[in-house]
Order: sequence, then structure tokens, then C-alpha cells
Amino acid sequence: MRFSRTKKKKNLKKEIIGLIESQKKISKALSVLIEGFAEPDAYFYDSFKSEYLVLLENIKSKAFDFSESLSLLELKLDEKLINLSLELIFDFSPLEKSFRAFN
Repeated sequence: MRFSRTKKKKNLKKEIIGLIESQKKISKALSVLIEGFAEPDAYFYDSFKSEYLVLLENIKSKAFDFSESLSLLELKLDEKLINLSLELIFDFSPLEKSFRAFN
């Protein structure tokens, strides 16, 4: 019985050591991959640089168009506000009606 316990412990120890070794190999392989992503070669960077610059130009263009649209909207709102205030200031028809009704 004691012999079988010792054998089981040895087998278990071997399995644990095997698992640890395989985990070390996996960790090392992953760290190599991660380093490749963190410090890409110049070619890797250049392959995405042109696409990045195109997207950046598109964003700038859309931001400029949006800014122009907001400026036009602001001008239209200012114009409507001025027209509304002129109507409020110079609209004497309700006053004239009440004056006629009073006389």
C-alpha cells in the first residue's frame, strides 16, 4: 500500500512538472508574439501608415464639413432670431386692434 502511494505521488509530481513546463513554453511563445506586436518591424508599421493617413485625412475633411455646416446653421439661426425680434418689436397690429376696440 505504501508503495502504491509513493508511486502515485511520483506520477502526480511528474504530471505537475510536465504541466509547469508546458505552461512555461506557452508563456514564452506568447511573450514572443506580444513583443512582436509591441515593437513591430518597420515594414509592419509602414504597411498601416498609409491607411492611417488616409483615414486621418477623411476625419479631418469630415470635421471641416461639420464645422462649416454648424457655421451655416448658426448664421441661419441668427437670421431667424433677428427676424423674430423685428416681428416682435414692429408688430403693432394687436395694439392697433385693441386701440380701435377701445375707441
